[in-house]
Amino acid sequence: MKVEIYRTVIFVLLPQIRAVDIEVSTADNRKYVKLSTHCIVAAGRSFYTFQVKAKNDAHIALMSEDDDARPLYEIVIGGWGNKKSCIRTGKQLPCLSTYQQTVLSQTAYRLFWVSWIGGYIVVGEGDVVNKNVFMSYHHSNPYHVNFFAVMTGWSSSGQWKFSNDVRCTLQAFNNTRIVENYTDCVGTTTYECDSGYFLHSGNLQRTCFSNRTWSGEPPYCKQISCPQISSTVSYAIQHQDTDIGGNVTAVCSDNFRHSSGHLTRECTSNGSWDGEEPVCLRCRCPCSLIGQQGFNSSSELEQRLKQLKRELEIAKNSTSSFYRKRNCALDNRLSSASLGYLCGYGVIISIAVYLVIPDLSILYRHFRFGAD
Repeated sequence: MKVEIYRTVIFVLLPQIRAVDIEVSTADNRKYVKLSTHCIVAAGRSFYTFQVKAKNDAHIALMSEDDDARPLYEIVIGGWGNKKSCIRTGKQLPCLSTYQQTVLSQTAYRLFWVSWIGGYIVVGEGDVVNKNVFMSYHHSNPYHVNFFAVMTGWSSSGQWKFSNDVRCTLQAFNNTRIVENYTDCVGTTTYECDSGYFLHSGNLQRTCFSNRTWSGEPPYCKQISCPQISSTVSYAIQHQDTDIGGNVTAVCSDNFRHSSGHLTRECTSNGSWDGEEPVCLRCRCPCSLIGQQGFNSSSELEQRLKQLKRELEIAKNSTSSFYRKRNCALDNRLSSASLGYLCGYGVIISIAVYLVIPDLSILYRHFRFGAD
C-alpha cells in the first residue's frame, strides 16, 4: 500500500524530446564503471532512465560516495541467465526484491527507469517513471544516492545509453565577452577580454563538470595601461594619464633644450607609449638667449654667430686708411713727427685736465676726511 501511494506522488512523464545520449560500454569482467566520469551523477535527482543492451546480468549501483566499496543499492537486471532480477542493499548480498522474467536483449536496447525517494527503491520498464513497475523495496535506514555505476559479467558485456541532461549555468563577467557558449556537461565556454583589457587572472576557457560546476577560476580582465614615466635630470613630467588614449607631457629642465624625441606622447591600445622618448641636451650658452633668438639648440646659435662674423668682417682693402697709405707719401722728417706728437698728446692732456680739475677739491676732501 505504501508503494502504491508513493507511485502516485512521484508520477512523472519523460519529455518527448530526449537530450543527446551518452554511451557507455561495460566488459565481461564484473567491474563497476563509474558514471561520474561520463558526466552522469545522481545528486539532485530522484529518478533516472537508461537503455541497456546485454545478454544478461546488467548491474546498476546507487552509491552515496563515488566508490563501489562503500554502502550502495545494487540492482540486478536479467541476472541468472536473464531469468531473474533483484534489489540488494550491498554488492552480492541477498536479494530483497525479485522479478523472475526475461527482461534483457542481446540485440536490441531495452529502456528502464529506477527511482529512489524516502528509502523506496523502485524499478520499471519503459519511458514513463512509475509505470510498468516490476520491482520495489523499502529500506528503513536509506542511503543517500549521489552517484551511479554500472557493470556486466557472467559471460555478458553491455552497451548502455544515458541521457546527457547536465547543464551548467552560463556565467558572464565584467569586461569580457563570450566567444563560444557550451554549457553541456564537458562542454567548454570560451571568453575574451574586451578591447583595452587583458587577462589578469582566472581562465578564459572553462569546462562544465558533472556536478554542474565550472573548471578553473572566473576570468578577471584588467584595463590595459601604459607604464609610468619618471622625470629625469634633463626633463620633468608635467602631466601623465596612463590609460589608453591618455597623454604624457614632459618639459626640458632649466639649462636644457629639446633636441629630439617627443615631449607629448599617447598611450596606445597595446599598453605602450607612441613616439620616442624626449632628449633634452644641456645648453652651451644661456638657454634664455637661445630662446630669445628663436634657436632650438646651442649648435644652431653657433652656426648663426659664424654667419654674422662672416657678414660683419671688415674688408681692409676698402678702408680709408688703406687708400691714404696708397695715395699719400710718408713724411719721416723730425719736425713733422714732433709736431704730430705734440698736437696729439696736447689734445689728450687738455681733455683730461678739463674733466679732472673740477673734481680735485672733491677728491681732496675724500682722501682727507673720508667718504660722506
